[in-house]
Amino acid sequence: MRNREQRLHEQIPLTAAMEVRVVWADDQRLELAAPLQGNHNDKRTAFAGSLSALLQVAGWELWQHWSNRTWGDGKMAVVAVETQLSYLKPVQSDFSVHAELPVVAELQKAANAVERHGRVRTTSHLAVRDETGIVKVTAIIQYAIYQVER
Repeated sequence: MRNREQRLHEQIPLTAAMEVRVVWADDQRLELAAPLQGNHNDKRTAFAGSLSALLQVAGWELWQHWSNRTWGDGKMAVVAVETQLSYLKPVQSDFSVHAELPVVAELQKAANAVERHGRVRTTSHLAVRDETGIVKVTAIIQYAIYQVER
């Protein structure tokens, strides 16, 4: 996990500034967390930009890790192309995002699309939870995965 966290901080420096940490991760899912301190607004609740960034990064990291395992490091790019956020309640504590890849059949469809077309769009459903586990923000994020030109 330490390697994933270090790579995340190197590739997306904002995550270091936000003090994002990888709570746990495997090849199918991960949890990222960030402290309220340093990620709050003038009302002392989590800044919407920090919440959005953690959601985006969690999905990105999961799909990038899958792409690297499937095709090799640096062969594929992952970018967020569309995001829908719903802010349900203010976040007044440290917060986290749990991200999980879809079932194997969906991953195979995505891999097949990349093999045929060199790209695919995937959708992730994510949520920010406060430190008590209550969902405070939900997101539907679409990522494009495509072959890097060499």
